[in-house]
Amino acid sequence: MTGGDRAATFGREMASHTQAERWKSEAEFFDRFAAGAAPEALSPLDPSTRQRYVARKLRRRFNNEFRFRLLPDLRGKRVLDVGCGDGINSVLLAQRGGAVTGVDISQKSIDVARHRGRANGVEPQTTFICSPIELLDIPPGSVDVVWGDGILHHLIPDRRHPR
Repeated sequence: MTGGDRAATFGREMASHTQAERWKSEAEFFDRFAAGAAPEALSPLDPSTRQRYVARKLRRRFNNEFRFRLLPDLRGKRVLDVGCGDGINSVLLAQRGGAVTGVDISQKSIDVARHRGRANGVEPQTTFICSPIELLDIPPGSVDVVWGDGILHHLIPDRRHPR
C-alpha cells in the first residue's frame, strides 16, 4: 500500500469514525426526546389535526400545510419519510393514501412512530426503520415521493470543523 493509499484509507476511516460518532450522538439526543413523547403517541391524532392535512384546500400560510398542499395524490404511491421522528407526518401521509416507510436514526423515535401508526389505524400502510439514511439501501424506482421535514442540517456535513 502506497503512502497515498494509506492516507486515503485513514481519511475514509476518520470520516466514518466522525460520522459514526455523529449518528450515535444524534440517536441518543432523539431517543431522550422520544422518551418524553411516547405516551402522547398512544392516542389517535386529534381529528381537527387530521382534517387540516387531508383536506383538499390547505392553507398556504402554514409551513406544513403548504407542503402537504404541494403533494400529489398519494393513493397508491410509495412514500419515504426521511427523519420521520415520532411518526406524525408518516401517519398523515398514510392517511392521505400513501404506503409510507419512515426512517429515523433514533430507535425510541421509531418505537413511538409505530405506536402512533397503530393508534391511528394506519399500521398496515406504514413501515418504520431505524437507520441512518446514509446507510439505507433504497433500490432505484422503489419510492414515488420523498418527504423530509427539518432534516437537511443533519445530513449535510458541518464544514466549520475539518475532518
